[in-house]
Amino acid sequence: MAVASVRSTLRAVVWPAALSAAIVDFAMDLMFRNSTLNVATFAVVFVLVAAKRYRDCRRDHAFQQRVAVRRERLIAEKRRHCEALGLDEPATLRALRRCDFDRTAVWELVLSGMRSADSPAPASK
Repeated sequence: MAVASVRSTLRAVVWPAALSAAIVDFAMDLMFRNSTLNVATFAVVFVLVAAKRYRDCRRDHAFQQRVAVRRERLIAEKRRHCEALGLDEPATLRALRRCDFDRTAVWELVLSGMRSADSPAPASK
């Protein structure tokens, strides 16, 4: 699993950065025909794009982890609710199948993020 995660991160970070840098490098070569400037431009663009893409991948991964944790909590809450109602196992499973825990978890996280963004920051002393 870790190897697949590293591969997907590399695929999401390195290839777009290399492609963007190559395109900018090609444009700089057409305009200025200076090899030192080409190498510097390639390096700068590659680092900037790779850093942005890596930050985006990390943010997405952290959000997916929060969704997974929230989904597990929602399933546990639903199970407790079904037990409190006295439902047997088949009825509980039917109730669980009817729920879209992934979508609910995402919306709860998005809305909680919007609520925290709307609340004013505490005043510093």
